Amino acid sequence: MVNKQVVTGSQSGSKECVITSFNDMVSRMEEYRFLDAEIFILTSFLEKFADCALVNVSSFALMLEHYVQLCKKEILGSQASYQKVLSCIFASEGDKDLFIAYLGG
Repeated sequence: MVNKQVVTGSQSGSKECVITSFNDMVSRMEEYRFLDAEIFILTSFLEKFADCALVNVSSFALMLEHYVQLCKKEILGSQASYQKVLSCIFASEGDKDLFIAYLGG
């Protein structure tokens, strides 16, 4: 089951990116072998967005990067990366690519 999230960026118009369910995010993080502490830190941020539209892609991206860096700083042996997290939260590679395109990269 997935929640549809509207992602708007600097491009005109808006398109939908599908964010996977919160449980799927956690399952994917476990498959990527995220540490329990990493999952806790990241999901404490991500659960706030599970049921709402992402209106400011840039702010979301910056906050996500902050939490990835927090994992690396606070958790010994953290292997969290921005790309791995993106793979865990979007329903497909196409949704992840659309999100990245909004960021200009």
